[in-house]
Amino acid sequence: MPSRLPRPWNRTDRIRLLVWAGIAFLGPVPFILALRLEVFPTGSVLTIQRELPSKVITTAFLLLATWTLSRVEKRSLDEYGIPPRQACRRH
Repeated sequence: MPSRLPRPWNRTDRIRLLVWAGIAFLGPVPFILALRLEVFPTGSVLTIQRELPSKVITTAFLLLATWTLSRVEKRSLDEYGIPPRQACRRH
């Protein structure tokens, strides 16, 4: 049985990866900086009240980036390992 090798990356694949990384990692930066400067101006103690908002923002941008690229590639989120219909089901 011959093993099926993945196809090599081309320019379009690299551009899509950069778009995804830009949305996912650079998109939340202004929001997180504004949140930290305005809401929590001083102190460096890690608490759930300080970290949860930034984690929610980061997660939202990761989902936005994945959803955006899934639309560009005309794929469902299931193919990326994010099954929306099974998100709230019992396991």
